[in-house]
Amino acid sequence: MAADDLSMVETGYQKFKPSPLKLSEIHQSNDKF
Repeated sequence: MAADDLSMVETGYQKFKPSPLKLSEIHQSNDKF
């Protein structure tokens, strides 16, 4: 169970990895407005 949860956490981390880039883009677009 623990190993399975760890693998899910790793996959989730990979999914959310590019999120900071999207957040920076959103902040830049907000600065334009």
